[in-house]
Amino acid sequence: MPDFTIFSVSAARGAEEAEIDAVEADFESAAEAMGYARRMAEEAYQLAGQLDLDFDYSYVAVFEGEIEGDVDLTHPALVGAWLYDDEGVAWSTAAILQEADEAPAGTA
Repeated sequence: MPDFTIFSVSAARGAEEAEIDAVEADFESAAEAMGYARRMAEEAYQLAGQLDLDFDYSYVAVFEGEIEGDVDLTHPALVGAWLYDDEGVAWSTAAILQEADEAPAGTA
């Protein structure tokens, strides 16, 4: 089974640092990892008001393989990320994020 690493980056408005959680797991496919990450993103979004999430610096990203150390949304192993906005969560592929330079500024 392929290894994937999911990083959840949560930054509160006005905070100097983000909270970063990493999950490494064997999933059957990238689609399964994306689904797991989506559930994580949707749960965080539901708590956005309580957490005072800054959507510009918060996201849930899926990386192929075991990832250690600091990474951001320009990392070559990035599959894609669930990004937040006022409407909810939306998936962006690595190619879209890297080409459009839409990647949130936070790092995992």
